[in-house]
Amino acid sequence: MELNAVRRVGKFRFLLKDKPSPQYGLTFQRTAHTFHGVFTSDKPFAEGIDALGGMYYSEPGLYQLPWCMSTRGEFHLTNGERYQLCHTHSTVFSPFLFFDPAQEEQAFEISEIRITGASGGFTYRTDRVFSRTLGASRITGIVFQTNDQVDDSSSQVQVGLDEATDEKGEPERAELLFDPFYEWNAATDNTLQQ
Repeated sequence: MELNAVRRVGKFRFLLKDKPSPQYGLTFQRTAHTFHGVFTSDKPFAEGIDALGGMYYSEPGLYQLPWCMSTRGEFHLTNGERYQLCHTHSTVFSPFLFFDPAQEEQAFEISEIRITGASGGFTYRTDRVFSRTLGASRITGIVFQTNDQVDDSSSQVQVGLDEATDEKGEPERAELLFDPFYEWNAATDNTLQQ
């Protein structure tokens, strides 16, 4: 007997925009970065798929999910700007989000955001809570850039993060900056070598 289980995937993309802050010129260091955050939903995240393709939920269910993603050191060019993005071959744990197949979309919040560089010395952070909707067969995400807020009171310098905006002052849309399969097929001619 052969059973075919099909799931539509909602992709979450985060990008780091290499745009210097207005006053001090702060930006992301030219290195790999690791993103940490907490995803919270008002419906439980599935913890897996069973042998028949059904969703598996533990009791009482998982409503908060620590999240960790990693970039490589390269910056990628689009619309005349430079960005780092998450890659699928990352050695850092990158979990999947599963929702009931009857759901077309699921709202969630992202908090406790910290981004660290592999070379150490800097932590990029924001206390803002971001609301996003994960849609079946759709991409959503956040584009970050640094600001001029600096806390050097400890050995780990902390630099503030903002959501990146376009020339009109609107939040940049992560799903539109690169094609849907860019993480898997990053063109070498769009990669800026460091």
